[in-house]
Parts: sequence; structure tokens; C-alpha cells
Amino acid sequence: MPTRVLLFLVAVAVTQFNLGADAQTLTRAKVVCFGDSITKRGYSETLGELLGVDTVNAGVGGNSTSQALRRMSTDVLDHKPDVVVIFFGTNDLRVDSERVHVPVPEYRANLEAMIDACQTAHAKVVLCTLPPINPEPFFTRHDRELFEAAGGLPALIKNYQQAAIDVAEARNVSLVDLQSLLVTEPQWMSSDGVHPSEEGSAIIAKHVSHAVAPLLTQREEASQQRQASSKPNVLFISIDDLNDWQGGMGGNPQAKTPNLDKLFGQGVLFTNAHCSQAVCTASRNSLLSGIHPSTSGWYSSTTAMRKTYDQVMGEHKMLPQQFRDNGYQTLAAGKVFHQGVSDYRERTDDFWDVTAPGYKVPQDLKARGEGYGGTHFYPFPRDGSQIIDRYGKKFADGNSLCYGALEREDMPGGKMYDELIAQWAVDQLSQEHDKPFFMAVGFVRPHVPYTAPKEYFDLYDLDDVVIPEVPDDEMSDIPLMGKAIAYGTIRSGDHYAVVNLSDSYWREMVYGYLACVSFVDAQAGKVLDALEKSKYADNTIVVLWSDHGQHLGEKHHWRKQALWEESTRVPLCFKVPGLGEPNSRCDQAVSLLDVYPTLVELCDLPAAPKLDGESLVPQVTNPTAKRNHPVLSTWYYGNHAIRSNDWRYIRYRDGTEELYDHRTDPREHTNLAGNPEFAAIIAEHKKWLPKTDVLPAGKDQWTGDKLDERIDDWRVNDSVPSWLR
Repeated sequence: MPTRVLLFLVAVAVTQFNLGADAQTLTRAKVVCFGDSITKRGYSETLGELLGVDTVNAGVGGNSTSQALRRMSTDVLDHKPDVVVIFFGTNDLRVDSERVHVPVPEYRANLEAMIDACQTAHAKVVLCTLPPINPEPFFTRHDRELFEAAGGLPALIKNYQQAAIDVAEARNVSLVDLQSLLVTEPQWMSSDGVHPSEEGSAIIAKHVSHAVAPLLTQREEASQQRQASSKPNVLFISIDDLNDWQGGMGGNPQAKTPNLDKLFGQGVLFTNAHCSQAVCTASRNSLLSGIHPSTSGWYSSTTAMRKTYDQVMGEHKMLPQQFRDNGYQTLAAGKVFHQGVSDYRERTDDFWDVTAPGYKVPQDLKARGEGYGGTHFYPFPRDGSQIIDRYGKKFADGNSLCYGALEREDMPGGKMYDELIAQWAVDQLSQEHDKPFFMAVGFVRPHVPYTAPKEYFDLYDLDDVVIPEVPDDEMSDIPLMGKAIAYGTIRSGDHYAVVNLSDSYWREMVYGYLACVSFVDAQAGKVLDALEKSKYADNTIVVLWSDHGQHLGEKHHWRKQALWEESTRVPLCFKVPGLGEPNSRCDQAVSLLDVYPTLVELCDLPAAPKLDGESLVPQVTNPTAKRNHPVLSTWYYGNHAIRSNDWRYIRYRDGTEELYDHRTDPREHTNLAGNPEFAAIIAEHKKWLPKTDVLPAGKDQWTGDKLDERIDDWRVNDSVPSWLR
């Protein structure tokens, strides 16, 4: 985004804004003037008269930025301002007073904290530099020698002025450089050399109004535009098992995803987004309910979810029902919930007005899956699963770890399910809708099996495919619970089965996943292109997300269903017409739980009562707006990961731990949890663990699971597999 710092110097003191005319068009906005005694003298009253807005004088005599931060919530944010004018510095440079003096680095940090707080509260910011100071009357009250020892008053003034200018540019907020402006209007100053005269308050108000007016005009224009148009539509695209292997996310430079990358370039891409639990059922129900699994107990079983729906949800509604009950037409195709358009058959009509047909797989093609559940995941390779072919039917529990390029005769009706989903969505976008719509489009690939039309395999040369870099001692510092999770589903262990099937099978699996990623990219592209060509293009929010990631051998793991980065990290992108800048990136840790409250706010729906997430609208508007908490991810009962901007902390239910520093170890190869040097980091992340782990839905006590059984067996028989040691 180009920097829009406004330097209102003398040459542009008379601006293009006709303030009297603007005042007639602006609604009664609220502006809080936040500052010290210069603000307290009352320029805010004149500012309100100039702009025709309500103003709040939040000036306190003798205040520095450090003192002001402590009163910001009550004196500023509680007023719910549209614009905040921040005006400090004269007291901060008071080197003759330990009580009020704030060094320049701290002054800069305080200004940044104020701006972040305002932006989080959706308030625009105007930042003022400190005004000129007349040294002669000033030094009748202050010790000149102390200022000379600190470099002299002129140098101090220059340093604080430059700090404010730098902060305004870095935070992309409007700046009023009063230090430069008021030099040419000496009548602004009273005889004390610091405070404004009666005329001076009006002069300050004039200059500040030139910065505030365009912000209020933008507010009014946005309000009028919202009123003139219907509520925005929502195109809600989910992609199953898609990790960070896209160009925009940077997970694998070989991945060819031109359509997803195009979308990422049009909106705000959250590059550090994570799921609540890395398995389809729990992740999707968490996102769509807005409730974390550790709150709901919805860790895995859809049967248990159905039985406890009323207990968990109460008066709360799933996301599509929240839209449907508030005037939206809701439409769905493909895998939106785990089992398709709904995990709750008796409630499907509460969620959706229109649903697409499912995927019918004939028996001859279904036989290739050897009983694998969920017809929407088919077809399997022409010759069936390579796992069963190599190891026999006793290994059928893991038969989905297979791949294959398909001809059209290998697909029901010559089409993959995702192709039918894309075509349905394209057709819907070409139709007339008399209400705003919420359209959910759920693609199935790249979920296993890794099958796709042959042309998407042809995009890659198998011999050139690079497998993930995994050190030989990758698992040596992983606790037993982590090893048990990595073991997977196949009776020999997933990684053992893959690497021993053939010398090239690891590479072949990566090849299959890449082909499926490119295939689903093309299907998403069809829908996105149809939206661009439709009448709904300028009034449709696009949100694209994956339910969780996918391991391709990292940590010797081949599923999601874990707490490492490859399992929890997902692409998340918002494209919101009129909000945010194209090709923006937010690198702060965010959760898929944040999707529900974000859409509620963007579409001005009633607040939902039980949301565990937090709206991303501040970050969609300004990707640098600060988040105040990390992300909690869970793997079944009692196992948690805390992902902050720079760290991943894992605590298993047996008390064992992992810690990774993403600044130096983005692939999480070195577990730092046993190093006392990082005790403070661990302690800080522990604060974000659930205070109470809710038992799995439908249970009244915890009696263990297959992970515990596996660990007990390993301990009794000293039988941890060598590839996990």
C-alpha cells in the first residue's frame, strides 16, 4: 500500500476541502482529541465546529505518552471514536523531570501502542508532532543546563518530531507536522512559550481539521455506499487438506497454483493461520460453530456431535444458519462440513436454502477403494491402492496413502467430484439472486487418495520432484506422545510403509499431492473467474480457507492429525471489496475460529453469543494492526499447541513438551523444550493453554485412547520403532 502520510505544510494550508460544505454532508461522527495541556486548552471545541462533528477533549495537563497510555481505555476508547487525534511530545522531552520524561525510543513505542489500540477499535488516527517551543520563557521555568547536557533543546525537539513522523509513516496514519506548520504562525503561541494563545487553539484546530476531514469523508462515503447497495454476498471456498504448498504461502516452490496465487494477490493473505484441530470433523465444526474443540468437546466423532448439539450450541447458530436467519440465501456444494453440506441431516434445512447433488460412484469404481469410506473422496487409482498391492489387505486401514493419474473413464461420468462442484458454483453465479447470498463451495482434493486427471500430473516431472528435507534424527527429541501421533494408521506405521514400499514411493506421494493441489487450484479458478465476470463481482466477499494442513513425511508423519506446523498451518485469504489493499499479507498468528466473527462484522449480522474467535477486520483493513493473543490448536483430548508469531509450544496430556523457534527453525527440526534458557518462553505460552479441558462430547470421564495404548505397549515391550527413535 502506498504511504498516505499527510504532511500539511504551509504551502498546502489552504486545502481542496471546503470544510463548511463537508460539514453538511458528514454525519455526526465522533473525534477524540488525546493529548496533554496543549490539547486541554481547547482546540477540540473549534475542531468540532469546523467539521460539524462531536469532539471529546481528552487532554490532561503535564501528561507524557507513558502516563497517557494508562488512561487510554477510559479516556479514549470507551467513547467509541471514529477518529483519534494523538498530540504529545512537549512533556516527553522534559529531561529535567524524571516523573514525566520519556526517552525517544519509548516515546516512539508508546505512539505505536496508541495507534495499534485505536486501529483495533476501528478508529482512524491523526498523529501530531509536538509544536515549537520558545526557549526564553521556557527556561524561566526549566533547568537549561539539564537540557544542554542532553544535547540542547533544538536537538531534542527535532528528535521527537522525527520520531512522530517515522511512526506515522510506519503505521500508515495521517500526520500533522505542527512543528513545521506553526513556525510560520508565531501568533499561535502564548507568552509562556509552550501553550497556545486563544487564537493559537483555533490555528491548531484549523491544521488538524485538514487531516481529519478526509478521514471523515471516507467514513461517510463508505456509509453511503453500504446504504446504497445491498449487503455483501459471501463466496466461502474451502479446500480439504490443503497445506502451505502454494506460491503465495511459500511451502513448496514446485507447486503450481496460479489461480490461488491470483486471489492472494487481490486480497489479504494470512500467512500464519492455523486450525483449531487438525482433522476434518473437528476443524470444520469448530470453524462453522465458532467454538473451539476444547470448549465444546467436539474432538472427533460426528455421532457424538449430533447427540450433544443442543447441549453445546444452545441458542447459538452454525455460520450458514446465522446468515440464513438474517436475510441471506444460503447455498452449498461439496465438502463444507465433514460429511458434505451438513453433518446434521435433520438440521440441513436450517443451514441451506439450496444444496448441490452429491457424488455417485458406481460399484466397479468404488471397488478400487477396498471399502474406504466417503464416496466424495473417490476415485481411487485404476489398479487400486499401492499400499494394499504391496502389503496385502491386512493393511487396508491405511490404503488411502496412494496416488494415480486418471483417465476420464476412471471417473464417474468422466468427471471428478470437484469438477462438478466447480460447475455448480459457476452456474449459480450466473443466475439471478433476489437476496444477498452466502455460497459455500467445498472442494475435496488434495485429500487422499492423491488421484486427479492425468493432465495435472503432466504439469510435473516425477524425476524432478523434491521430497521434504527431513533430518535423520528428526524424531530423537520428540516425546513418546508425539511419536505415537506420528505413527499413523497403517499397522506397520505410515512412514515405514511408505519408505519401504519402494525407493521412489515417497517421491511419488509428493508427486501425487502436487498434482492434486494443481487440480483443485484449477477448479477454484473456474469459480473465481466466474465471479469476476458476474454482476456480483463488486459486492462479494471472498474467503478461502483449508480445514488443516497435511504432512508429506515431515516428522515421519503422513496424515494431518498432529500438532506440528505442517498439520495446523493453512492458507486463509479474504478479498473484501472496498476494504484493505490488494496483495496484502498479515504474518501474525490467527485462527480459523476468527472466520465466523469476521464475516459477522463484515456483513453487519447480529453478534453471535458463543464465539471463541476474534474478528480479523482490523487486519483486513491494516495487516500490521496488532493481535493480542496466539492460536490454540488441539489434537484430541488434552494435547495442545500454542502458536504465537515466532514460537510453537506443544504440551501433551502426559506433561511432555516441545518448543520451536520459527525465526531460526521454521521446519521445526530442533525441540528446545528441554533447554532451561527458554523457560520464560514456555511459561508465557503456557498461559494460553485451556484452564480446563472439556471431556470428549458424550463422555463423563477420560479412560485413555489408542495413543495411550500404543505408548503403554512401547514401554512394556521396549518397542518404539527404530524410525521413530
